[in-house]
Amino acid sequence: MNRLAGISYKQLAELAERYPDENQGMSLVIVFIVPDESAKKKALSLCHFLDRQGIKAGLFFAGHQSVLSNRVEALARIRAADSFVIVTKDLEESGLFAHAARCMEKQGLIIYEGALTRKLITCVTKMEISSFFAEESVFSYPVYADTKNDIFCLAALCLYAVHGGGTILEAADEIRKMLRN
Repeated sequence: MNRLAGISYKQLAELAERYPDENQGMSLVIVFIVPDESAKKKALSLCHFLDRQGIKAGLFFAGHQSVLSNRVEALARIRAADSFVIVTKDLEESGLFAHAARCMEKQGLIIYEGALTRKLITCVTKMEISSFFAEESVFSYPVYADTKNDIFCLAALCLYAVHGGGTILEAADEIRKMLRN
């Protein structure tokens, strides 16, 4: 499995300190469809981290058995988001992707492990995957947040995904400009 690499917690903290007040009001919903309680705890860690950086993040946890029963809640959160990320090991089996794609009204980034990943991201976002992952030394692909380090790397990826390209620092500048308008 490929891992995100090259982004440290210290770098993320420094980035947040540079722009502590200008991320207010960003609507970023992290939709985790994860198989167990351990993965849920890691997802919560990411949401808490983003919250401390001034980015409003929400968590939708759907274990393998609860995806269908919680679909309405998941779609409501996705509709309210400016950008969102789906991270899962069994998204194709869950059936949630088609619903998320249909209700996605703004550009977002969907990441999951599966044979259709590149095709789906291109179709849904109207962007080539290479434009999202141009910084190959920073981002590897695909992604599953299964370690503590990957949690913080995924937080950086969320910042990156909001505007769709460039380095992490360039993403921060773009986010600031976007939120001023």
